[in-house]
Amino acid sequence: MQFRLCEPFEFWWPVRVTLPDPDRPGSVLSQTFEAKFLMVGKDRLAELEAHGEAALLSEILRDWRGVTGAGGSEIPFGPDALEQCLPFAHFRVGVYRAYLTALNGQAAAKNG
Repeated sequence: MQFRLCEPFEFWWPVRVTLPDPDRPGSVLSQTFEAKFLMVGKDRLAELEAHGEAALLSEILRDWRGVTGAGGSEIPFGPDALEQCLPFAHFRVGVYRAYLTALNGQAAAKNG
């Protein structure tokens, strides 16, 4: 396949979020969803990183699928939904790790 330069470039990528298991001390739960990311150049990435995780994630995260609420219903992506997630380190770390994995050209890890 030939290299094709296009801007903006958006892509879907799996995200794995790990958080403490409330029922098993010292264990973690793994949850997954898919994120649509905007690829940015290294200068823009450094600029966003300098402004903090919230600024970075607000720019690179464009959509998601597979995010559900307590009742199991799908939560549509939007600024308000993202704001609800940003205070949680496990969300921020999972999304940022997935983005860096994609930028490094690594294959996504298989679930299960």
